[in-house]
Amino acid sequence: MSQLERQQQILDVLNALKPNESISVKEIAAKIFSSESSVRRAVKILVQKNLATHIYGGVMPADYRNAVTPVSIRDSINSNTKDYLAAIAADFVSNGDIIFLDSSSTVRKILYYLKNKKDLHIITNNQNVFSENFDLDATFYCTGGKFNRESNNFLGMDVIEYILNKNADICFFSSQGLSQSGEITDVSEQETAIRKAMIKKSKRQYFLCDSSKINTVKINTVCSISDISGVICDKQEMIENIRRNIIKQINLS
Repeated sequence: MSQLERQQQILDVLNALKPNESISVKEIAAKIFSSESSVRRAVKILVQKNLATHIYGGVMPADYRNAVTPVSIRDSINSNTKDYLAAIAADFVSNGDIIFLDSSSTVRKILYYLKNKKDLHIITNNQNVFSENFDLDATFYCTGGKFNRESNNFLGMDVIEYILNKNADICFFSSQGLSQSGEITDVSEQETAIRKAMIKKSKRQYFLCDSSKINTVKINTVCSISDISGVICDKQEMIENIRRNIIKQINLS
């Protein structure tokens, strides 16, 4: 099979997906009877041609390159890594803390690891937090705002105004990209503005970063990793390399 034929077969598989659906390289390889390494190379070429895109380890048609990933996809992809990051993040929480949680699926998983904490106050624009039973010793606060059905969260200036009138001990957030220069970025302008407000109004801030997001740059800048308390990543050595790059650039300037 030629490389062009393989690319066309992969495009046929992607075009047959249901709306909001992604597929793994392993699944594509099984469908077109090809090796995973060959599929991975072909997908890389399709991404370069803007005909496909990687979404947190899955592959989708290129339509989603500059769009907010649907919540049904965010919840299902890299679930084990998200659990790992969430468990680490929970260790930073103390009894009585006031906590900002953004609308990301990774951050929401932190709630499953807080059952030994007492008297928490949790502020979020994530509607899913209120529809799941976490059985916590916590008071939950909704930011209000305009409800977005696709992402199951609340957006808009009302959310930002609410956050700016609160004071939190700790903020947890995620995003879609982290560059080698330490810049955290995202597709959604509205969610970026909300994260900036949460970061501003909290004493400590932690970015939960799946390593698949490293070397990805999206249109909106949230902040730099040098502006926050820490980054929680499944490949912490990659974060340390980025920090060294930042220090090197500062010294050169």
